Amino acid sequence: MVPRNVLIPFALTLFAGTLLLTGCSESGGSAPVSAASPDASADAVPSRDRSDAAAEETTSKTEQYREQRNAAVTVSEHLALAHWCRNHGLADEASLQWTRALRLDPECEEAREALGHVRAHDRWFPSSEALVRYEQRQDPTTAK
Repeated sequence: MVPRNVLIPFALTLFAGTLLLTGCSESGGSAPVSAASPDASADAVPSRDRSDAAAEETTSKTEQYREQRNAAVTVSEHLALAHWCRNHGLADEASLQWTRALRLDPECEEAREALGHVRAHDRWFPSSEALVRYEQRQDPTTAK
């Protein structure tokens, strides 16, 4: 297991977008074409190989997340990891990290908004539908 003092700076570096791996996926994604090849399409990566590479990249991101998830112990660390997950297509993992941040700080506005919670009547509701139900219970004349 990697020590916490290594993982947290790593997570923050990922969150800040300075990790060089992200440059690899944004650089165009095709394999280099040999200068000796007169037919560039012969050296092109088949679409099946590209989808395999995308699946491997997703697996790599999931593995990176798994390495970091238990190291996050503060609200700010959970929020940073949630942002990293969202930015790398790991929506379920991001939701889990926002939920963990809420366990530590139930009034964390950033986590609540990211999870779709709504603030009204000086309290938080898990959804707009929950807010409507609350308001209907408070004023039964507005019920449909």
